Amino acid sequence: MKLRLGLVSKEFRNNDLDFNMNQIKETIFEYRDQKIDFLCFGEAFLQGFDAFKWKFEHDFEVALARKSGKIDELKMLARNNKIGLALGYLEKEGSFLYSSYIFIDKDGNDIYNYRRYSSGWKEDIADSRKYLEGKEIGLFEYNDKKILIGLCGDFWDYRYDYIENSSKIEKDFVIWPIYVNFSLVEWENEIHEYAKQAHMIGDKVLMINSISKEPKSHGGSFAFINGTVENKIIFDLENVLIIEI
Repeated sequence: MKLRLGLVSKEFRNNDLDFNMNQIKETIFEYRDQKIDFLCFGEAFLQGFDAFKWKFEHDFEVALARKSGKIDELKMLARNNKIGLALGYLEKEGSFLYSSYIFIDKDGNDIYNYRRYSSGWKEDIADSRKYLEGKEIGLFEYNDKKILIGLCGDFWDYRYDYIENSSKIEKDFVIWPIYVNFSLVEWENEIHEYAKQAHMIGDKVLMINSISKEPKSHGGSFAFINGTVENKIIFDLENVLIIEI
């Protein structure tokens, strides 16, 4: 059975939870009749990639627990509209903070929560005893499909074993949410580098980047098949790339 995925390239605003939630809601309402298994948003979309200030008291208030009112609201939206959600958020558990990515199915069930494996999401001033990374390869099954997840630098940072381990794992496809703010000129070269890097991980890699105004990110979503760009959303356009896989 094929899965139908929507790769969402839309704007987030840092520390504007209401705006970002509304972006998710509007996308759900627009696509709820298209039998989509997961609408996939970018890395740290819910609060914004730069929402943390690397001051623990501030960041702890910004972060959301996996079991929190906002996550429950997302579950309700998924259940009521029969559309799955996948999105990045800044997570807290106990007294620790993570960059995470949650999958919620069409019935509103929280089916998988991945924590970024590499440390590139945080600044050097962050307290490494409080701002943590995950320790597990992000592989889970849904409707007989083996799905691998990695966040941004997880598939670039060779200080870790994530790239090597991910490349060896049997999977049907890879979801690669990122946040990068290359210029349009830089993207002309970088997109080919990302395609080559994606092919090291798997034959079918779906990459999602968000739009932001400050700093400027041009967004874009891409389907890499065997190391080439098979389909994409053009930069600076809020849109959803529908992929069946």
